[in-house]
Amino acid sequence: TMLRRVWDFGSISSSDEPAYIRAMIETSTTLWGGNNADDDLELKNKVIEHLGKLIFDSHEIIRKLSGESYYVSLRDVERPIRLFGWFYNILIWRRTHNTQYDWVKGDTNDLKILCSSMLLSLALCYYYRLSPDQTSGQNLSDRDHYLRSVIQPFTNNQITDKFLKLLENEQCWWVSELKIEEGISKN
Repeated sequence: TMLRRVWDFGSISSSDEPAYIRAMIETSTTLWGGNNADDDLELKNKVIEHLGKLIFDSHEIIRKLSGESYYVSLRDVERPIRLFGWFYNILIWRRTHNTQYDWVKGDTNDLKILCSSMLLSLALCYYYRLSPDQTSGQNLSDRDHYLRSVIQPFTNNQITDKFLKLLENEQCWWVSELKIEEGISKN
């Protein structure tokens, strides 16, 4: 039977996980998505540092909220890295093209685009997997816990202004790009 061949390799310690995450980010070919942003070594190192910390903090809070240490793993690190590169490329492209409803159009702040790319990738990988409803015995939903534990420190305590507005604007842009037939709602 297969049971004799199954091997428990254990899990990585929380003290070693940040180093593994950083190594995965540093060696990723999708981090910048082909753009020349890696010309600025100092900026690239800051992105690696912040993205690594945000991914690690996301893993910690997901584990805490789920009560399960195996709920996230190092396999989950590649997803936000790829999405970061994808969002970064999309936002750079969108700011130079005239699109109808675009919050990033004409914005020359590269740091804002880098931070937005990080936050959007975290939203897709971690925030939306959490329940928006309060669980029994808690005053906050799992999403609110995530916002307060991971996002709020990154956005200098401007939690709703920075993160939730970013998600709303991004959703509005994607919906505005859809070809929706007359009589169909955009809800």
